[in-house]
Amino acid sequence: MHSFVELGCGYFRKAFGHFPALRRKVINTCPGCPTPALNPAAAETAFAIVNQDGAGGPLRNVTDHFHSEITAHGTSGQEGLNVPFSAILMKIAIGSDHAGFQYKEAIKRQLISRGHAVDDFGCDSDAVLVDYPTFIRPVAEAVKNGTAERGIVLGGSGNGEAITANRVQGIRCTVCWNLESARLARQHNDANVLSLGQRMISLEAALEIVRVWLETPFEGGRHVRRIQLIDEPSLATPGFPAHRVQS
Repeated sequence: MHSFVELGCGYFRKAFGHFPALRRKVINTCPGCPTPALNPAAAETAFAIVNQDGAGGPLRNVTDHFHSEITAHGTSGQEGLNVPFSAILMKIAIGSDHAGFQYKEAIKRQLISRGHAVDDFGCDSDAVLVDYPTFIRPVAEAVKNGTAERGIVLGGSGNGEAITANRVQGIRCTVCWNLESARLARQHNDANVLSLGQRMISLEAALEIVRVWLETPFEGGRHVRRIQLIDEPSLATPGFPAHRVQS
């Protein structure tokens, strides 16, 4: 019998080392193949759980790595599971001011219908003018603390909401306005909070942006160092010419 621990993947060791009961439930024997097969009934639960340490925890990006490893190996005639990233269920924190309330409610309904767990930090109406930091900062704190894996914040333009969220250490909040900006926010920036402006885009566009943002994995590679430099500028190489850096 093979297990992720036996295969030596550091991410899997960390993830399932924390959850031995889940490991036994999820991983099956894959006869004659070094690639583990997954128990489909438990797979989505595993994906949702293993990344719960949040923005700065030791299990950061487990879900992305998990997905890429499984997809890359495939099963070639074995009874395994190639899980699409869109099947990964997450706990998502969401919040808005009055100007983003209507979209917040619609996005929340869509997330719940797709099986995600949603923690709504308000506001609760668009009838009263409110101050956006009151409702946005708790979303960012939830992602930072690991009680949510992703966050979505909304306002009139999304700008003030992004500024507020990014004041929280470890948060990478991006304002997205189309599918490409959402895709790149995840691929290159590993964005863990999404900011949307209700007055800037249609509801249909907002719902599609959320879908793409949730389904797109982080590419890793050269982007890992750049993200580390955001909070740890001491890692920069002194005198390293900017023109030598890959785009």
